[in-house]
Amino acid sequence: MLNRLTEDVGSHGPSSDPRVVDSNANSINHSAPASKESGQTIKRHFLAAPLSSGPFVELLSSTYSGAQARTPGRRRVAEHLLKITPRSTFARISLAEIDFLSGDYAGATHQISYALALGGSNSSALLDALVEMAKNPETRPFVADLIESRPRWSSTLLMRLAPTSAHKAYLWEWAEGDKRGEAAVVSALLRQNRIDLAYDAFLTFLTPESRAAMTAPFDAHFEGLPGAGPFTWDVDARAASFEPNGGLAVSSYGQTRKSIARQVTKLPSGLAQAKIMMSGDVSEGGNSFEWAIYCYRSRTPFWTLPATELSTEPVIIQEDISVPDADCEFQRVELAGLPGDFPRTGRALIQTLEISRLERSSTQ
Repeated sequence: MLNRLTEDVGSHGPSSDPRVVDSNANSINHSAPASKESGQTIKRHFLAAPLSSGPFVELLSSTYSGAQARTPGRRRVAEHLLKITPRSTFARISLAEIDFLSGDYAGATHQISYALALGGSNSSALLDALVEMAKNPETRPFVADLIESRPRWSSTLLMRLAPTSAHKAYLWEWAEGDKRGEAAVVSALLRQNRIDLAYDAFLTFLTPESRAAMTAPFDAHFEGLPGAGPFTWDVDARAASFEPNGGLAVSSYGQTRKSIARQVTKLPSGLAQAKIMMSGDVSEGGNSFEWAIYCYRSRTPFWTLPATELSTEPVIIQEDISVPDADCEFQRVELAGLPGDFPRTGRALIQTLEISRLERSSTQ
């Protein structure tokens, strides 16, 4: 049944086991219609136990062609099964199929939603059916109505849609406000090498307040502002943490260079100035820190700033940056921990990192 439902909405996913297990009935083979003999068996089962779901599951499974699947009798059986077994996913799936084949797409999507709320092994196939309905312009509005109420499965649906539909405006609209959905859209676009579109999506998903106070890099005061990565601060939890009132507390230890905090940002080409406010405790010969900026696809930084001498009182460090003109529309900003000659942990508190343009590039 699930195979037929997904095929009807355009799915070409892998076939599933034709044996369907209802949560309140035994496992029954639904691959062949009931014979006259099996019909008598069903009747005997019903007379022996009229409140059992088994005979009605058998009746539902005995009609599986398109014409038979949407007969009034089959709907009555499915609705009766739902009355005696309210948590029957099989009844919900049957009604979803009947509604879909009858053109009642609103009813079909709601039945699928009820079945998903019940959970179970059929959830993955049901989500596949909704994915195909979301891709189809005719059935998409009915999926949108469900997404608007933010059911618990909506994030998973958005994540499944992202690989094929991340560039679609309707998916951006659905994902906005859903952290997992937003991240899935941005990640899918990055995997498709659409960093420009991924950045646009990131900006779209920001709250109006965050968008109005946009800085370069984003969240210049390390307040842990929400947003889709990698355009927000990604920190190593073992070496960094956001302070309650803003700022990033970091530590540098070990014998290798370690990335502590990083972010992808967008700086205009030409001259800019980095303004960093930080304090810390770094001993001579011990572990320290280094700021670096790379062009997005480069492994070699075009700017570095060692932080090997820090005071316990906050100090402002300002230094000019020359952002390359070619192949550097987006950049990676990174704070790294540097090993020292002696195993002494370095600590710091970064309160601000903001980069501002000094002059326009001649190309703009």
